[in-house]
Amino acid sequence: MSISQIQPKGTHTSSRISIIFDSTKSEDPNLPDLVDPLSPIEQVTQTLSAMVINSPPKEPENSKSPLLSRKKTVQLTPDIHYQNGCYMYGNESGQYFTKKDDTTPQKSPPTHDPRALHALALLYQQGIGVAKNESEAARLLEEAADQGFAHAQSDLAICYQFGKGVNKDLKKAFSLYKLAADQGLTLAMCNLGVCYENGYGTDKNPKAAVQLYQKTADKGEAVALCNLATCYEKGAGIEKDEKMAKKLYKKAADLGDVRAMCLLGVCYEMGIGTDRNLIEAIRRYRDAASRGYATAECCLGLCYNYGIGVQKDLVEAIKFYTRAVHKGESRAMLNLGLCYEDGQGVEKNLTAAMSLYQQAAELNNAQAKDRLGLLYQSGTGCKQNLSLAAELFAQAAHLGSNDGLCNLGICYEKGLGVKKDQIQAAKLYKKAAENGHGRGQLYLAMCYELAIGVSQNLNEAKHYYELAAKQGIFEAINRINEL
Repeated sequence: MSISQIQPKGTHTSSRISIIFDSTKSEDPNLPDLVDPLSPIEQVTQTLSAMVINSPPKEPENSKSPLLSRKKTVQLTPDIHYQNGCYMYGNESGQYFTKKDDTTPQKSPPTHDPRALHALALLYQQGIGVAKNESEAARLLEEAADQGFAHAQSDLAICYQFGKGVNKDLKKAFSLYKLAADQGLTLAMCNLGVCYENGYGTDKNPKAAVQLYQKTADKGEAVALCNLATCYEKGAGIEKDEKMAKKLYKKAADLGDVRAMCLLGVCYEMGIGTDRNLIEAIRRYRDAASRGYATAECCLGLCYNYGIGVQKDLVEAIKFYTRAVHKGESRAMLNLGLCYEDGQGVEKNLTAAMSLYQQAAELNNAQAKDRLGLLYQSGTGCKQNLSLAAELFAQAAHLGSNDGLCNLGICYEKGLGVKKDQIQAAKLYKKAAENGHGRGQLYLAMCYELAIGVSQNLNEAKHYYELAAKQGIFEAINRINEL
């Protein structure tokens, strides 16, 4: 069977994964700007200022945080949680009392104030005024979280989710999010929803995710609105409703959420929940890109690359791809790599293409792994390595790539880098075909026609040729006429 391996081009679909709120993280190119409206230094200033007002600050419901009654100017120093009113009823001589009017000092100070611990942790996480130290930040958050301080529990959960200063532990992250969410902390409620939606540290429960997103969205939280919109668009945990999805994307975008701006652009480009409107799509992509959102920059690059809603301009495409690449956007790496591989808008450079594909592959971009596999299989721009090619196809397939399934099937059919196994090849083609992949349908039809890995069945062959033909696969159209 003669099979030509179709080279997948760049994806135009923006990320529809639900995201984690993170009030402590620096900019992550793979996630949009997150919920907390305050910068770390503003949070610290606000937190510490609350400690020195004339009357004790009002505590959140169910908070175990101690109230402070002392008035004193606070300095932002590494040991702030040991000084300047961060203990209950301390005095200038370093003595500590269990009661405000007590005259008998205690041998040891009472528990550190969790708000100050949390504030100091932010300084250590960001390296503001102190050397950056994520381990120390996590230790401080742990101490504050142990006192039931919801913000510290939530931020510590993020540490465990992403392995910041602690070993990655999704179950621990889930548990901490739940503790904070049970106290009504908005960002923790949304993050708990993300855990339920994706099965992070718990069993998947899309309905529970939707309920949490809805509660948080009702409070006007833009990220929750966007996450809820993706559930409506996909029909995850709730009945699919693309019009509602588009409405929620717009609401979140109007509140300034850049990811929602970009996804609203995708709705207008693809006609999801609304009439197709390429001019509006470009406007929404520009709104998000102007705020530095890498995925929107990648989308604009694709629009200029293929003349979608704008005049085709490869120079502009390269410019937007490059901006997104510098922010770690894996799809932009893939698409810029394709430009270098084909010499579109830049001088052809297979070494640069390979490097970009490798970077994207390390970020688990399935298409990039597939592209690398094709290059290693053919020995284009590198030394031929059939075993590595097959391994890359397998990794791409595991990540959900139908092209990866088909290319791995070819390896098994022909014995390229793996032991020849036509039955396994047919199974891989069938999996891609059942996913609605045109090339998978074509290859499976050829298997049925020529008895490759399956018993000959011309009716099945014709069925899959017809499916592939409906997707514009030219070879399938020709094969139908020859049966």
